[in-house]
Amino acid sequence: MNLIPNLQYNSFSSVGVILRWNYITDAQNYKIYRMLYTDGSVIPTPGENNLINTLPGGTIKYIDSNIITNQSYVYFIRSITTVENNLSNGTIINWCPPVKICKNFNLIKNTGTLNSNSNMSGRMRYAKRISGNLKSSFR
Repeated sequence: MNLIPNLQYNSFSSVGVILRWNYITDAQNYKIYRMLYTDGSVIPTPGENNLINTLPGGTIKYIDSNIITNQSYVYFIRSITTVENNLSNGTIINWCPPVKICKNFNLIKNTGTLNSNSNMSGRMRYAKRISGNLKSSFR
């Protein structure tokens, strides 16, 4: 029976890095380790000072929100059964928060055409919310 968790999936949310791993049947706890990573550097073995959280057995997901934008990290997971099992392989992550798309206006009708220079010609009608009021105009 394999007692070493395998990071199967990691992704990003607006609050941090989402780590997922396979379920270990006999795990009583999981220890999550995080270290700073510099591109091209050798990945050292984490120590207890790199422990960021201990989770109960049955957990297969963790969100690390105590991170810095554009900083690279390496994560490790260890399952705890009756003993501390070996570490997982390190997974390197460079976190950038997702881009938030804000809409200031909604396109209602486009009466223009594209010319040969790929520039928009003609008029464009749009609606714009200003202080809660919907206003229309031509441009």
